[in-house]
Amino acid sequence: MESVDKSNLCSICKKLSASRFCIGCKKYFCLRDFKQHEQQLSIKFNNEIVRSHDEILEQIKKLEKPNYFSLDLFAQIERWKNTTINKVEKAAAKAHYELIELIDKQRTSIAKQLEPITKEIRFLREQGNFVEANVDRLKQKMNRVKQKLEQLLPKDTNKTIIVDTNYINWNQLIYIREEQENLIPYEIEVTTSDEQNSGTTQYGWIIIEGTENRSEKFYMRNIPHKRILRHGQTDTFTFKCRPLGELRRIILGHEERPEYSLRTYKEREVKWHVAHITITDLSTSTVYYFPIKQWIDINNKGDVFDCADEQEENVVQQYIRQAVKYKIIVHTGDVFSASTDANVSIILYGTLGDTGIRPLKKKGRKLFRRGQVDEFIIACLDLGKLNKLHIEHDNAYFTPDWFLDKVEVVDMETNETVVFPCNQWLGKQHDDHQIHRDLVPMDDS
Repeated sequence: MESVDKSNLCSICKKLSASRFCIGCKKYFCLRDFKQHEQQLSIKFNNEIVRSHDEILEQIKKLEKPNYFSLDLFAQIERWKNTTINKVEKAAAKAHYELIELIDKQRTSIAKQLEPITKEIRFLREQGNFVEANVDRLKQKMNRVKQKLEQLLPKDTNKTIIVDTNYINWNQLIYIREEQENLIPYEIEVTTSDEQNSGTTQYGWIIIEGTENRSEKFYMRNIPHKRILRHGQTDTFTFKCRPLGELRRIILGHEERPEYSLRTYKEREVKWHVAHITITDLSTSTVYYFPIKQWIDINNKGDVFDCADEQEENVVQQYIRQAVKYKIIVHTGDVFSASTDANVSIILYGTLGDTGIRPLKKKGRKLFRRGQVDEFIIACLDLGKLNKLHIEHDNAYFTPDWFLDKVEVVDMETNETVVFPCNQWLGKQHDDHQIHRDLVPMDDS
């Protein structure tokens, strides 16, 4: 029996009469089965290809009808459009109002800053008193006002707001911004007096007002592990807020602790006696002194205290006084235990006015040691002929008693020196137990 090549067998009937070859499936068929195979392929083509094609074409034709999709979907789009337009209009109206309000606020602030300059210019013109120092000082003040004014005005009104790409350049459209992030640090030193029962276990708070802004309420919180605002104690706090300008006044309050409420309002904690508060603008190192010397009642609405130097900020006075600097040279005596750790302050008096109380402070240096000479610079308006110097300390820390030899005051413009001898103790454990002295010049003593 001869072998048969099975590749020529019909793939369906398995007979040797396979004379047809399908190039698609690579199989052999007899004539009868090949026709059947072609018929099956035709049916499959019609069912799977032609029918799917016709269905796609029909769907494309349906898309030509605008109402094919649900009318509710178009209604949703319309509602979304109206809602969005309404929100944009409200936001635009709010931005418009806030922009007008901000411009008016800035304009008013700048106008107020210019008022005293205008008054001084008129005064100087009337008096014919033109001095180089006044010209330079007024020029600096006007330059500061001008810089603020330039921030308010548009930089270039000829630039296009909307460019070809339909992009809106908001930086050109809106020129006024409030600097929310421009915060600067302030250091607050609060000295509680050494009066009997002067301290408190409750909260203190402070609001600071300047020429440009007013701070938020800052709380000084007494907590179990941080005892502050106690008898004879000086506490230091740091906080940040918007630039306040030159400090003018503070509002000081005393508030009951919510977790430590008082049983009655007859307890000793209902009052807090504050000696003074010093605030330092750490961005400029400018120190502002606020004498208090007052009892602050619990849950008060806030007591107002002016800066000791405020009167010196008035530009127009009955006469124009030059700004001068005085060098204060303090000689601590060379006697046993003459040094002090207390905080020392002075007031310098002259025929034209006084400095207000000024703390004598220097960072990084031990002051008022035995036999030591300490120097300080005080800037103020010309005091005229010096006739008195008041000096005191706050009796703070472990060794407050101090033996003061003398104080020399040098006018740094004229180099004239006035000596105020003391040669006495300032301390509650010595002599007359006083912690302050009023000294007169050597020639007048």
